[in-house]
Amino acid sequence: MLPSLRLLSAQAGRVFKLTLYTGTDCQLCDVMRNEIATAANSVPLTLATYNIRDDSLDNVHYWRRKYQYDIPVLHLDGQEIFRHRLKAAELVAKLQSRRAEE
Repeated sequence: MLPSLRLLSAQAGRVFKLTLYTGTDCQLCDVMRNEIATAANSVPLTLATYNIRDDSLDNVHYWRRKYQYDIPVLHLDGQEIFRHRLKAAELVAKLQSRRAEE
């Protein structure tokens, strides 16, 4: 399975780096994470999650103030691209559009 993932990444170009800002017991976050996983079948990406309720994380107070009422929030290369909800097809379209701009 790993060789095919590498092949997909090599054919598709860049691997998109996403960050999902989440919280504890967040059902919308779980739904968004599942949609991102579905999108990953079509577009090469990595996903880092950042729990804004985890006091041990760097800059947690900044992110908590910024997103405490808005999680989940998805960033691409440090910029917000989705908030609250997304569909896998929407994410794939956005990432493919971004690739075309590069």
